[in-house]
Amino acid sequence: MEDEKKQTLAEDREDFWKNIDDYYYKRNTNDSILRRKWLAKIILFYHPKSILEIGCNEGANLREIYKLNPKIKLTGIDINLNAVNYAK
Repeated sequence: MEDEKKQTLAEDREDFWKNIDDYYYKRNTNDSILRRKWLAKIILFYHPKSILEIGCNEGANLREIYKLNPKIKLTGIDINLNAVNYAK
């Protein structure tokens, strides 16, 4: 029963993201850009060699990290196929 609930939830989320237009992941407000830059600096303070972002959407956080240190191995995973394609 629990596995069925998890599968249904996953399918529900997948359907949700299929119906979201590209405005959702293409918008870049000044506020969100500043937050991403701040987050990148905080993460880089710890000198990671690699980063995995689960739920990365179009990869905006990972791009900010890359701008500050392109040597870090970055990986992003998202259920929103449109956003992943946009990131590529």
